[in-house]
Amino acid sequence: MDPRARERESAAALQLAGTYDAAAVLPRWAGLLEAARVRGQGLFSIVSAVYNAEEYLDAFLESLEQQRYPFALLDIVLVDDGSTDGSLDRIGAWQRKYPDQIRVLTGANGGPGAARNRGLDFSRNPWITFCDPDDVLDPGYLERVAGFIRRDRSGKAAAVTGRLIQFFEDTGDVRDTHALAWKFSSGERIVDLDREPHYVHLSAGTVFLRKAVLDSAGLRFDERIRPTFEDAHLVVRYLGSCPRPTIGLVPDARYYYRQRAAGTSLAQSGWVSGHRYTSVLEHGYLALLQALADDNGSAPRWAQNTVLYDIMWYFLADRAVRHPVAALSDTQRRDFLQWLEDIFSFIDTEAILDFALVPVNIDIRTAVALRFKGSVPAAWHVDAPSPQSAVCRYAYFYRGQPPIERYLDPAESPLAPATSKRIAHEFFGEVFAWQRVVHFPAAEEPRCELDGRMLEPRSRPGPPQARYLPKDTSADLRLDTGLPERAALRAARFIPAAGLRRRVQSRVRRTFHPVGTAADSTPDLARFGIKAPAPPGAAQAAEDEQLKLRAADPDVRARYQDAWLVMDRPDHGFDNGEHFYRYLARNQPGINAWFVLKSDSPDWSRLQDEGFRLVPWGSDELVLLALNAKYRISSDAALPSYFPIDRKRFGGGAGRFVFLQHGVIWNDLSRWLNDKCIDRFITSTPAEYASLTEDGSVYTVTEREVRLTGLARFDSLHERAEQQRLQETAPTTITVMPTWRMNVAEDMARAATPSERRAVLLDSEFYRQWTAFISDPRLLALLRRTGFRLAFFVHPSLAAELTGDALPEHVELYPRPGVSLHDLVLESAAFVTDYSSTAFDAAYIDRNVLYFQFDAATFLRGDHPARPGYFDYQRDGFGPVAGSVDELLANLEALERTGFSGNPAYAERAAGTFAHRDAGNCARIFESVLELEKD
Repeated sequence: MDPRARERESAAALQLAGTYDAAAVLPRWAGLLEAARVRGQGLFSIVSAVYNAEEYLDAFLESLEQQRYPFALLDIVLVDDGSTDGSLDRIGAWQRKYPDQIRVLTGANGGPGAARNRGLDFSRNPWITFCDPDDVLDPGYLERVAGFIRRDRSGKAAAVTGRLIQFFEDTGDVRDTHALAWKFSSGERIVDLDREPHYVHLSAGTVFLRKAVLDSAGLRFDERIRPTFEDAHLVVRYLGSCPRPTIGLVPDARYYYRQRAAGTSLAQSGWVSGHRYTSVLEHGYLALLQALADDNGSAPRWAQNTVLYDIMWYFLADRAVRHPVAALSDTQRRDFLQWLEDIFSFIDTEAILDFALVPVNIDIRTAVALRFKGSVPAAWHVDAPSPQSAVCRYAYFYRGQPPIERYLDPAESPLAPATSKRIAHEFFGEVFAWQRVVHFPAAEEPRCELDGRMLEPRSRPGPPQARYLPKDTSADLRLDTGLPERAALRAARFIPAAGLRRRVQSRVRRTFHPVGTAADSTPDLARFGIKAPAPPGAAQAAEDEQLKLRAADPDVRARYQDAWLVMDRPDHGFDNGEHFYRYLARNQPGINAWFVLKSDSPDWSRLQDEGFRLVPWGSDELVLLALNAKYRISSDAALPSYFPIDRKRFGGGAGRFVFLQHGVIWNDLSRWLNDKCIDRFITSTPAEYASLTEDGSVYTVTEREVRLTGLARFDSLHERAEQQRLQETAPTTITVMPTWRMNVAEDMARAATPSERRAVLLDSEFYRQWTAFISDPRLLALLRRTGFRLAFFVHPSLAAELTGDALPEHVELYPRPGVSLHDLVLESAAFVTDYSSTAFDAAYIDRNVLYFQFDAATFLRGDHPARPGYFDYQRDGFGPVAGSVDELLANLEALERTGFSGNPAYAERAAGTFAHRDAGNCARIFESVLELEKD
């Protein structure tokens, strides 16, 4: 071969491999690079809208400065969007350092779309991208995109995108867990969206668009769309203007998207903006679909999927226990739903039902389709029974009047379900659809007939990755490299899609570095606070396998066979788990019960001295216990208690879950509990039980799972209160227990220093209102008159801040080691709270309750993880409700005038609230667990 030809092929192969540097490979190209720099004709213009990003700018610009792509060829346009911090000074300093590469524009604040438009008009290179100034680019990011573009010699890719990796600022951790990360699992490709409409793209920060197309089509960001979706709006319009909507995927090009610790990015904070519920819908989703339908007769499926990707987050937001969508007014909700109706008129029913790019299950998608499309194909879903149960759960959806239903066995004989219920699927204050749930023994194999039409059972669809990955890539648009096919594949380090799918299915995607990528960038990123991701733990996996084998060892099985694993939260006891374990140890010696707790918990030595059989949370011993346990029994349903061992590593154990509860449910917790498999659900009051099980409730549990027994800790309360009564010991404490506010906790977490953290607390309405009460001279005078003491029981994270002069001298701060909340409740002549369910405990033993709800208008509307439920404080509460300190003090003084004997009306209300007021709660819980063995 001619030496010059061999040199050219070597350069081309290096280019394909993503390691191409023209000046290094062919010294004679150095002159061309210099000429290109002088003409300003590199490949990329980087337009960045800068608004109050001073603390992030150096990291962003340094990551550009240290790109392996020649910095001299970059065209960087920084647009200051009316920043009020030092951002303009910082970008000005960088512009003076690189006057040929960096240009700075300024303007009044108009949002990222307006700023990017100004920068786009001044850009001069053929490919445009819109990186955000708080993000960081991998050193090989631009080089790999450039290599892809050069290899695509025929220009088949209308747009090119790199891979978005989430970077968590507070920890430095990186996660390749974006909802669309699966797109890159099949390697480097050019995707035709008409053929593969699920490969949507929404981010302007990671996409590269052709400036010629933008200019010829007159495309710019719609400045009315804010705070989000202006990116996706432009990308969809851009692709819709191209002869063929194609996107090149470059998995090796890694873009680090910063998740700010302060939660101040637009993506993180945009939910509190009113525009999120108006202009985004009108000028973003609706205008986009309308325009595409006008041009094409209907919006293409890939455009529908793009809108669905963004809009489905609203439904997930409304399913969250705490979220700003809860604060929408009735008028905003009505308007929002009307916008949704208009938008969904352009989206096909099939697109909704098939959509799984966002983790919305089939139940949500079906409810949405019924609400906005009117009907869906009839489906009769069946959930396979658990290994411990011989009962199957079946369900179908409907909207409007209930259908006439019949259940038949294979011989056409009528069947009656063991249990049945309608579940309301409610969004934004409206019931979208009803789900009819029935249970049958698996052996019966029931068939369902609705309005005379027989339905066939269907399993639920699998995860989206398995359905959306290409089954055959032979029809892919190929990069026209000019090299022979074998050399091109070898140079590009190509791995066939089928082999890659097998690796995906074997969880290779859990590793950080994609196939064919050298782990050569992590050390370069350490200066930005980005940690090196841990490689796949082969040694850890081997140890886990050994531990699972040990769990099956006869000696281990003899120790933990059919065990009852009991716990509260990992770091403390004093709750229903501890009380139930104590009952088992004292009254049911035949039960193989164990209590799980962190070994460094302050409760560990106390329970160890009492004789509890303790297993440390997080230990290998816990794995052995959990893998052999018959039941997981806890007062908490959060993941560390719901599955106390790692499900990904060990499977979580097969034991059935018994939810003892932390307290009586008074609010709507369906958004937290509905996605959990609860085999036994403990309740205390008929109203609470009905809210969970009644026909038409929003909870997925039924009377099959729920039992009305009373809380385990009520036994001890009742017995100790009876002892006090017999001893004629009068309570002498006023206990004040405010519910901790999550919005205050989050504001404190964002503080940069301890002094700022404390200042946030002291300035909060929560602190000011409660300290105004406990510091009021009228309260101090009452304490002196009665000889009572004042106990202030607060969340542990708050207690750490209440030091020095934060509290008056007469206030005793709790929690304290060895003193439980119930100790204080028993001693309370008056129990003062705002929303705590501990008020039910106080009412259980006839203690006076007073409520202080200064923020009732916002507490259940997004400021705290609570939504309104069946319980109304004015109608159902156990004492008077005050909205101000003066009113609360007046209520307390009125109680004093009765000698703290209380109002008989509230005592009568408490008496009618509970199904049982005795010391038999643990025994009833025990019997309810034994019932599961008959299931």
